[in-house]
Amino acid sequence: MKIIRAFLLISAVLFFPTITNAITFAQLALGGGYEATLFLTNKSAFKWDGEIKIYQGNNQKWSYPWSVNGKDWSGNAGFSTTIDPKATKKYILRGDSTTRSGYMMITATGTGSSSDVAVAYFYNFYANGSLRDSVGSPQSAWDSKFMFTAEVSSAVDTGMAWCYGSAYAVSPFSIRLTAFDEAGNTVTSETVTFDGHAAKFITQYLPKLPKSFTGMILLESQNYISLEILRLELTADGFQLTSTPPDDYVP
Repeated sequence: MKIIRAFLLISAVLFFPTITNAITFAQLALGGGYEATLFLTNKSAFKWDGEIKIYQGNNQKWSYPWSVNGKDWSGNAGFSTTIDPKATKKYILRGDSTTRSGYMMITATGTGSSSDVAVAYFYNFYANGSLRDSVGSPQSAWDSKFMFTAEVSSAVDTGMAWCYGSAYAVSPFSIRLTAFDEAGNTVTSETVTFDGHAAKFITQYLPKLPKSFTGMILLESQNYISLEILRLELTADGFQLTSTPPDDYVP
């Protein structure tokens, strides 16, 4: 009986993905007018110790110039923080003159948990010193299957940002994307390769998608990923970008 239990325990470790304890945001934009603002509130009755790290690619540390609250942090993978009970801290992350994208992970380093902190995260876009757009993002969903609404037209597009969302890099694996129209009919399907963080429009993954499309996208991944959906809408003087979480319940 002990041997059987040991085998079951080992099997669970080998064949089931480890659910990350990190708070992950699959899209981060810094530089070229973009900056990110992060609020952390300690909900617990004890001091909270944690780390905020930003990555690019497949869990590679951010290799470009960046700063936190005006202090140069270039060359560092992230920074540590300690927050008193019920206290809140604010961090502003900036890059250089070039826009670059990646992702951010927040983890507890002490006896606490990532669930002990409430997080408010958004990134702003400035042009000529004026705020043009502000995008608030919820914590990215973590699963291997997702469904989300997509719209494509001359003025609207739908984007996806994904990352592995774990402290451990993984080998490339396949992701299947299938588009269904408003009537539920299959329109097109493609298999793409996950090889770390990426932020692209849905039409870059599904080139056969009609130029005018409204419907649902089914994402089926061979491994668990963190996913964020973005809606881009062109305006008379620029654009508006909105983060919309996917549905990770797939019947």
